[in-house]
Amino acid sequence: MPPTPPGPSTVLPSVAQPTAAVPMPPVRRVRELTDRRTASTKVFLLADGRMQAEASREPVHYRDSKGRWQDIKPTVAASGASGYPYAATQNAFVSKFGGPIMDAIRQATGLEVNG
Repeated sequence: MPPTPPGPSTVLPSVAQPTAAVPMPPVRRVRELTDRRTASTKVFLLADGRMQAEASREPVHYRDSKGRWQDIKPTVAASGASGYPYAATQNAFVSKFGGPIMDAIRQATGLEVNG
């Protein structure tokens, strides 16, 4: 018959004697590692050499025409498109707006449009 393995008291810390938590050193991000981006994550190099990932439930990046991940910026700005003086172009899709709709949005929300 094989020997009985050690019980929990020799493997796990005692509940009566909890181990004190050791605080982690402060985090200082040095730079983003853009080659590690995905649609919903950013990865940062920390000052101590570790990496930190920031994950989002929703996409925060889109692929540009060269296949690189770019930050999504939903800003509506002046555009050069005929009939569409405003557009949001830094996304996985482009939203174009005509003049009268922007006047209505501005009036209803107080939105100020760049451009």
